[in-house]
This record gives sequence, C-alpha cells and structure tokens, in this order.
Amino acid sequence: MEKMSRNLFFILCVLCMCVASVTISAKEKFSLETYWKDSGKSFPAGKNFSKPGKWSAGQYVVVGTTVKKKPDSVTRTLIVAKEGDGWIIESNSIDKKGKKTASQMLIKGYDAAIESADLTKIKVEWMKMKNEDGEIQTIEGDQMAIFNMFAKKVYENLIVNISSFTDGGAVTVPAGNFAGTNLYTSKTKILGMTIESDGWYNTAVPVNGMVKSATKDGKTLIELLEFGTDGKSEF
Repeated sequence: MEKMSRNLFFILCVLCMCVASVTISAKEKFSLETYWKDSGKSFPAGKNFSKPGKWSAGQYVVVGTTVKKKPDSVTRTLIVAKEGDGWIIESNSIDKKGKKTASQMLIKGYDAAIESADLTKIKVEWMKMKNEDGEIQTIEGDQMAIFNMFAKKVYENLIVNISSFTDGGAVTVPAGNFAGTNLYTSKTKILGMTIESDGWYNTAVPVNGMVKSATKDGKTLIELLEFGTDGKSEF
C-alpha cells in the first residue's frame, strides 16, 4: 500500500505525457530556476504515512524535477472534481525551454485501487488536451480503449511488494521543512526500464504525500515546490 502512493504518482506522470505544447515568446526571458523558491514553512512529523489521504477538489501539488543537477521541468497536479465514481485530474507542466503542456483525464477506480492495493482497477475514461491556441481536444470511446490497454500494462508493472516503515528524518524542500518523513526505497519497472529510487513522504501533503524522490543513480531529483487545497483549473 505504501509503495503504491509513489507508484501512482509515476502513473499520473506517464498518463499526462500525451499533451500539446505552448511555447513562450523568444523575446521573454525565462528561467525555470525561479520556481525553486523557499517557502519558509514548517510541518510536523505527523503520523506514519501509509497511503495518500482522501482526495477532494482543489488539492494540488507542484513538483520540480532536476536532471543531472539542472532544473528540467515543473509540474502541477490538481484534483479538479469528482465526477460520478471517478476523479478529474489535471496536469500542467513547463519544461526548461519554457514549453507548456496541459491535460485533464477522468480516472475511475482510484478509491478501490487504493483500498485493495490493486492498480489494475484504475481506468482512464477520457482525456482532454489543450493545444497552442487554447483549443481543447477530447479523446474517449474506442480511442481510450486502446489507450487503456497500454495503461493496464503500466499499472501491473508498477505493483511492488510493501516494505516496512523506515524513518526518513527531517527533509527540507522549497515547499518547506518537514520534521518527519517516511522513507521508502523501491525498484519499479516502467516501459521496460528499472527505476530504483528513494521517496520521502509526509501526511501533510495532499494528492500523493510525496515530499521528495531521488533515483539511486543520482541523476534525477523530484522536490515538492508548493501544495495546497484551493487550486483552480486552468482549462
């Protein structure tokens, strides 16, 4: 169950890769490093993290990814709303060149998947993608059936054995200082690659609970930049 929280975060990232791009004007000065601002906030250790807290509309997390010690991208994941027995999830990202991506999807089966530790229960009902002109394209029906065939394999590959709790100690990221974290080390197979990484979690963080994640090879670092419960959709 504990490992699923981190793995679900990777799932959301994989599912949000199919999006359109918007390029910032070449005349504008852009630096991804400006997103790495210290909030100066502090958060208690809280109870031991075992799984993500219950989702509610407005919850969001903003994470920054550094590759080989250089800022590579910033992504905001937002819980937009509950629709029937599913959740509408939005992802907005910007890369080191200033290119933006935006997408929404309706995920069904999430609550059941968390309770049963079975990610195969998750199904993406539809996806919406915004292009450079602000036009929104919706993918659903037979097209999504093909997409879910691919997604199912991703879910199955991401299920790993639950490990015992390990005290991750205090962790400081731009979003703040977390007095206590739970550390989980995992090997995850995704798209034919094996990713071994450490993840630090705290119950104060919504959506997925992740404070920081670092691959064992030291090449990739994901840090929490900001989070909250009053996020608004950009669609």
